[in-house]
Amino acid sequence: TCPSPWTTERITFQGTCGQPQLHNYWNLKYKGVGSQPWAVRVGFKNKLSDRIDYLCMGSIISNSVILTAAHCALAKTATHQIACVRVGEYNTNSDPDCTLGICAKSSVDVPLNHIVVHPGYDSKTFRHNIALLVLKEPLTFSLSVQPICLYSKAATKSNFEGHRALLVGWGKTASQREASPLQQHLELPIQKIEFCALVYGSAVPITENELCVGGEADKDACSGFGGAPLVRLDSKLKN
Repeated sequence: TCPSPWTTERITFQGTCGQPQLHNYWNLKYKGVGSQPWAVRVGFKNKLSDRIDYLCMGSIISNSVILTAAHCALAKTATHQIACVRVGEYNTNSDPDCTLGICAKSSVDVPLNHIVVHPGYDSKTFRHNIALLVLKEPLTFSLSVQPICLYSKAATKSNFEGHRALLVGWGKTASQREASPLQQHLELPIQKIEFCALVYGSAVPITENELCVGGEADKDACSGFGGAPLVRLDSKLKN
């Protein structure tokens, strides 16, 4: 049993969440290095070769905690076990990453201290599919490493439904034969929950505690996006 991060380490925020350090980002729709600095890759260590394979994604929510999916946090095979997160990544084929003359610091692998999985997680229905990865070392925020904002408990479905959001990660999309080395930004509509209930029927129980996202032809996340951040711009807060 892993100890709770709330009792072992105080989670602190440094700087402003949800605001990339590049000026006029939200107006220019820039999607290069540092545009989604909260997106991280979750690494799994190969016990046979010591190689790290990045099979899931996550979001920086503080300098010591990553938000991801419970099915990723609990994933374990005979050869692989979750070990670290890689922060500051944009292009998996280059280091450091540069776009339009803008270069970020080299990406860094940060080891995990412990994992906290939502107590209500159901591996069959994927209900409450949320987990926290608590880091051994605090992050140093930079151009390519920043926290994302979380909605408060006061937020309702009206804050989301009818809007569009970005799914951010390094997975494979419906229009690709293989995953791209560049950070992917897939824009998707947020639907009413009834839409997903109609599509999935009894095969996947849908509850009011979930968001229904997608439904457009040839726009889908096929694989490798487990735990990836779904980001929506709040035009009032500018984050």
